[in-house]
Amino acid sequence: MEEEGVIIKLSGIYAHIKAKKSGACNKCSTKDACASLNETEVLVEAENTIGAMVGDKVIFTADTVAILRAGAMVYLLPLVAFIAGVVIGQVYTDIMPVDLNADLVSAIIGFVLLLATYLGLYIYNKKTGDKDTPTPKIVRIIGQETETVVIKGS
Repeated sequence: MEEEGVIIKLSGIYAHIKAKKSGACNKCSTKDACASLNETEVLVEAENTIGAMVGDKVIFTADTVAILRAGAMVYLLPLVAFIAGVVIGQVYTDIMPVDLNADLVSAIIGFVLLLATYLGLYIYNKKTGDKDTPTPKIVRIIGQETETVVIKGS
């Protein structure tokens, strides 16, 4: 997703961009890099690898691969673990000599694997810190921000 904004401040390799808030803001995986200025504008911290300067109008975007990977880790991996737990529970109760409720055993194993996956993701997140967090990046400069100045009496 590409968005447009104006650089208002530079901090090392990062630029602070004032941009209009769009409907996609609530669904964006990089929204932690943004701060709301008011109801219609956000302040976005983006990686400035192209050398844009204060006042430049820029296009910025987030790494789509990182967004998809993060989504898969948070949503798909726990779902797969839960389904695997349910299947393991069904198979396990079929081969056990003791008469157990297959649905109950499947549900318990599914939830145990689901919780284990979330615990693993939590530990992974603590271990890797912010280095795997998708960061918006400036992709191109589209112009300079211009302000209209009204001169009275001329």
